[in-house]
Amino acid sequence: MTETGIVYLLHFARPLGGRASHYLGLSTLDGLVERIAAHRHGRGAKITAAANREGIEYELVRTWPGGRALERRLKAAANAARWCPICRPGFLRRDAARVAGYTARRRAPAEYPPLSSPLEVA
Repeated sequence: MTETGIVYLLHFARPLGGRASHYLGLSTLDGLVERIAAHRHGRGAKITAAANREGIEYELVRTWPGGRALERRLKAAANAARWCPICRPGFLRRDAARVAGYTARRRAPAEYPPLSSPLEVA
């Protein structure tokens, strides 16, 4: 089976150190369950290990198909809460169409049929 990259977002039940409330990570689609288990057992990221020590619960709240470039872009935005469905449910509804349009424009034309394609005719 082909390993597809997946970027995931963890939401902490309460902020860690008074500030950190989310973690963005990267895994393969096939290895996501194992990656989350590694976080839970203290073998994931340092921030999730610290959350474990503090007794802070966290959950997987969102995923995106993509690789390292997408993970870096989301981390560079520096505010993971904006993509969290727990923290900002209204934003996500409004943002979904915008993100879909942005992604479609960035893909190679060969991946998407032209607008006049019979595939888009109802």
